[in-house]
Amino acid sequence: MKYKGVVTLKIFLILALLLNVFAPSALAEEKPVIKLNHLFINKNGGKLNIQQIMQIDIPKGYQEEHNGKIVRVFIPLPDGFGDLQVSGFNNEQYLKFDNGLGIVSVGEESVKLSLNYSLPFTDKQNIVLIFPYTCDIFAVLTTPGELVVNSGDLTPQGVLEINGKSFDVYATGNLKEDARISLSLTAGQGNLQKAPPVYNEGTTNLKFHSPEHIQRWKSSPLGNTDPHLWLVFLLFVVGGIVVALVMLYRSKHDSVDDEEFLKKVKQLKAKEQEILAKVELLEEKYGKDEVTEEEYQELLSNYKEQLKKIKIELKKLSE
Repeated sequence: MKYKGVVTLKIFLILALLLNVFAPSALAEEKPVIKLNHLFINKNGGKLNIQQIMQIDIPKGYQEEHNGKIVRVFIPLPDGFGDLQVSGFNNEQYLKFDNGLGIVSVGEESVKLSLNYSLPFTDKQNIVLIFPYTCDIFAVLTTPGELVVNSGDLTPQGVLEINGKSFDVYATGNLKEDARISLSLTAGQGNLQKAPPVYNEGTTNLKFHSPEHIQRWKSSPLGNTDPHLWLVFLLFVVGGIVVALVMLYRSKHDSVDDEEFLKKVKQLKAKEQEILAKVELLEEKYGKDEVTEEEYQELLSNYKEQLKKIKIELKKLSE
């Protein structure tokens, strides 16, 4: 009976992990999801000019109330913002509030918009950003050498070139609903170090994608999927199974050789990282038109199959 109970617990843990991997989109449909939020910050005399580019997925029929008004989504803006301009929407489609912007009418469930506003600035400015909905990717971009960005919530990505322009990038991801990000901006040299070509597998170290790259992805045959499908989703699939294996290992270490088990897991993880690095390079080449659509699809399909094989091998280890 005790053995059956342990087996049942193992199965439950694996199912829970897999459900956590495959079902987040279903849970997220209850409220809007910020797919990406990019903050371009430039210093201009006694103020900061900010361009905020966002992509938000809004569930069909979703609406909420803000200050007595019904809106589809509400976008909080930092205290002290001014000179707000909205691109991508007609005046009738949004409402301006003292603390942000409300979108009242949208033609599609996936909203793309650009906000421009300013903030007062002397030599230092503290900014608090509020995320009313979950956010997949958030990045702050500044001109290299212009501002020092300090935040315990963001990971420095180094200086990246995007469409021929250089940006000092700080990023994070998988922000929860009602998360707050604090930034301390100081006039100064900032980060002048080039970012490495491939980043670590952690969520906060994901390679940055420009809004143009996101739009290109949306126009591709994979447009119905997330831009980071293979770098995030597949990573979570494989990574979630690895976590399950470690948990199972701790409960059945008496029947599995410790060193052999861990060796196999590490080998598979190394293969996974190698494939993800190739996917990352393929995305870059695709964004620069260095590979054709046919080559892109063929290679992407091949990498997908390799990742599936790794997942199968990891599953076998847990049996």
